[in-house]
This record gives sequence, C-alpha cells and structure tokens, in this order.
Amino acid sequence: SGTIGEGNALGVVHATGAGDIIFDNSVRAAMLRIASDNAKIYFNHLHSMTGNIIFAANANIIIKDGGTIKGKVDARYEDLGTLHFSGNGIVTGSVGSTQYIHGIKLTGDHNKLVTFDNTVDASLIELNNGAIISLKDNTFVDQIIINHQNSHIKIGNDKELKLSGKEHTNIIGGNNDIVFSNANS
Repeated sequence: SGTIGEGNALGVVHATGAGDIIFDNSVRAAMLRIASDNAKIYFNHLHSMTGNIIFAANANIIIKDGGTIKGKVDARYEDLGTLHFSGNGIVTGSVGSTQYIHGIKLTGDHNKLVTFDNTVDASLIELNNGAIISLKDNTFVDQIIINHQNSHIKIGNDKELKLSGKEHTNIIGGNNDIVFSNANS
C-alpha cells in the first residue's frame, strides 16, 4: 500500500503474472519489466512511475487521471504493449525509442490532455471521448483512430508527425493543432 522504492529506488520490478497488478501508490525503480501477455498494470497514483518501463510481452498499462510516467517506455520486441490514459497525464521520456510499442489510447473525458515530452514511436494512437494528445517531439505512428469529434492532436514547434503506411509516409509539420471535426461524436 505504500510507495514502492520510497527510500531508494529499486533496480528492477518484474511483473510476470497474468491478470491485474494494481499500484495504489508511486513506483520508483530503474525499470518496470512486464513479461506476461494480456497483463494489466494499473497506476492509481498521480506520480505513477519514476523509472523506465519495458514491455517484454503484449500487456497494458492503465494510468488514472493525472498520472505521470517520469522515464521512457519501450518494447523488447516491435509492437508490444499499450499505454491507456483515463484522463490527464504526462510522459517525460521517449516512447518506443528502442522498439516501437503497439499503442497509446486516451479515454478521458472531453478536454483531458495527455502530453508526451519526447519522441513517440507506436503502431497506433487512439483518441476517445474528446481527449487531446500533445506531442512535443517528433512522432512516428502507423494509424491514428479518432472516435470523438472534439478529440485533437497538438504538435510541438518545429516537430513532425509522420504517418507511415506500407506505400508512403505522410508528414505533418510542427506548431499545428489537428482537429478532426467530422469524426464520430
């Protein structure tokens, strides 16, 4: 029930079991390694994780409203792991810099903002319920799904959002808000 690694950050926290793992307080560790397919890791504290996260399996991390990841998020192999945000949130480190992760899903209510301070590389970004994503560095993604008319994407100054397809890549220049006004409401 207390903070994990409160006095001194732990070296590695291994999450190897199937099912749900719930952290009601902060976690401070050099690395959280998730090694079980379909595991769900819940961060229910505002200062969710200080340290790096690595998906070694196709698992899910669910971060409550106001949650923060102070570290980078990577996959052991391409296309593993999904970050879910249920409201406002911040990720200070890069996402998918070693191997791209599977997805980022925002499900917070209208005007909930999730900010990514560094490079993001993921197969999928999905915005629901009017959620807003702020990408402050270059971003590489295969697919963006917008499920609400008020959802939008903010791109940092002089940064690019690259939409990769099998046949071509689309690049959207920085300092733009992308608003999808014809999406489903």
